Amino acid sequence: IQDGCHRFCNYCIVPYLRGIPKSKKIDEIITDIASYTRYNYYSSKLQEVIFTAINTESFGHDTNESLVKLIDVSIHQTKIPRISFGSIHPWSINGEFIECYKRLSVNPRFSNFFHVPIQAGSNKMLRLMKRDYVREDILEKFNQIQKINPHILIATDIIVGYLDETDQDFQDTYSFLEKSPINKFHVFRFSVRQNTAAFYQKKRLKEPSLQDKIRRAKALSDLNIKKYQNFLANQVGTTSQALFIGERKDGYQKALLNNQVPIFVLTSKNLNGEMRNVEVTEHKKESLWGGVF
Repeated sequence: IQDGCHRFCNYCIVPYLRGIPKSKKIDEIITDIASYTRYNYYSSKLQEVIFTAINTESFGHDTNESLVKLIDVSIHQTKIPRISFGSIHPWSINGEFIECYKRLSVNPRFSNFFHVPIQAGSNKMLRLMKRDYVREDILEKFNQIQKINPHILIATDIIVGYLDETDQDFQDTYSFLEKSPINKFHVFRFSVRQNTAAFYQKKRLKEPSLQDKIRRAKALSDLNIKKYQNFLANQVGTTSQALFIGERKDGYQKALLNNQVPIFVLTSKNLNGEMRNVEVTEHKKESLWGGVF
């Protein structure tokens, strides 16, 4: 739905490679969705559209439209059973977006999964990365979202070992993730990219050692496993629309719940490509298990 970025975060090469933000117009996106369902050979199996962008914050700035309008129009003018996002960037989550989610959180067609790359939970590191927000603000937004739907899966990306990150800075990030509603995170060890701002920052700021980066990444990965498993356990007893993917094995078939969490569903039929209501009955072997509801 959008390409390019205007943010120029200090560690990131993307704006230099992708250029200034450019958005598809909403009517073009709706036409694309309609063409997929109308002409695609697999149209009877097409159940989900995933909106992807380099930076969702920039969507519509050059076309006088907005992300919230895209969501509303997509819900009302298409019949795709599920609408979801690849990533939603922190700057997109404003009051208008939260009100939109409040309206749509009970709509089974809108996926209750937000991947929001925040990169750090330390205000010092966010400042050095030039992220232009503080952890208190993003935590408040996440709390509002989780209050709307306790079963939403909030995921993020985190960079460890950025320039001048001390053990205390890392502990700030760890504590933030531990206490926040974020239940899944991908951890990356920082490596400098030539011609980014960080490339020049490195001349005056100390970079943590490889050993420190590995240790910090391991600590966050362990925390991620703990939080995600607790999240999975809390899904037991819930019902959700699930999109079936893959073939049956030993009487079970893999599906994705409305919050994009995988589940193995007991079924006597091959439901690949279909959307069905399922009930989560068990959490075992670090996976969810259930049956067609």
